[in-house]
Amino acid sequence: MNGASGNGTLRSWALALTRRSAREVTWQIHRDFCALPPVGRARILDLGCGAKPYRCYFPHAAEYIGLDLPIERSANKLEKRADVYADLRRLPIADESFDVVLCTQVLEHVAEPERVLEEAHRILRTRGLAVVTVPFLAAEHEVPHDYLRFTSFGITALLERSGFEAVTVKKQFGFWSAVGEMIYWHYHRKVAGTRWEKYWYAVGATILLRGFHLMNRLDPDEKLVLNLFVTARKAPPAVISEPTVTRAQKREMEVLRG
Repeated sequence: MNGASGNGTLRSWALALTRRSAREVTWQIHRDFCALPPVGRARILDLGCGAKPYRCYFPHAAEYIGLDLPIERSANKLEKRADVYADLRRLPIADESFDVVLCTQVLEHVAEPERVLEEAHRILRTRGLAVVTVPFLAAEHEVPHDYLRFTSFGITALLERSGFEAVTVKKQFGFWSAVGEMIYWHYHRKVAGTRWEKYWYAVGATILLRGFHLMNRLDPDEKLVLNLFVTARKAPPAVISEPTVTRAQKREMEVLRG
């Protein structure tokens, strides 16, 4: 009984420590969401919402709707709190219905990410805000639906081809964080599926990743990073102006008409 109680206490401690550490190592995500321009009473659509972890950053939204694939069609079997279940490439939503679209850690799991961004562009109102996050470096996950990694230039070009402008890319978790992440996943693979996995998760997130994130703050280097945090705006429709015709051209046209 005492042994079981001790194991339960250890598991609870490990879980609490892991949760606290996870909050601390994601400080850069928190910083960049807090730096977004105020959106007020906006209608917000979270594409690939999962459990809606970013809902708290939009407390005054008029409406916050989560959309995701049904769990049976998704490689991600974690909790989903979607309001709508649908294919992200064919959204059952009217044109220009939302002021903000979030798409966080989703595009790498879509074989045709441009189609998702084109749909996001379609449902956004003019000058609406898109917030996109994508990995630059990450272990394969949610297999077999793990297709892509993105450079800052690649995601910018993809957004611009989809009709967005004013693209801004922030790099998150630089060189030392990337080194820590690679070491963490190397050893995680060795204990995956064993009773030691949860303890490695706690120790790895607490000591290893926090230590490397601290080194990254002290010695920042953004050539090799873990993640990209991207914002863009839906461009207004192009205005096609009538060509200017000079008086000489008008006289020439009149002569040609006879």
